[in-house]
Amino acid sequence: MQNFSKNILSLLFVLIFTSYNAFALTPEASLTKIMTYADDGLIAPELSDYLNLDIVEMGTHNLSGVNRKIDKLIGSDVNTSEKIQVVVNQYN
Repeated sequence: MQNFSKNILSLLFVLIFTSYNAFALTPEASLTKIMTYADDGLIAPELSDYLNLDIVEMGTHNLSGVNRKIDKLIGSDVNTSEKIQVVVNQYN
């Protein structure tokens, strides 16, 4: 019975974690995260946020540089994936 309880708890943890990550990685959530970072500079976007928006030429090699550039903008400057792509292209 104890192993069964551990397995159920493990399964619940995986389901909750997967559900949370699935929500966090929606394009809308990624766009909101990037816009918010432009406004407040608090929580930097991750590479997965850019890739989730189909931003090309993004990688670990330029992530911090692009984030520094976005941090100097405001949310309306990066409120579409096209505008974000322009920022990435300018940085590269």
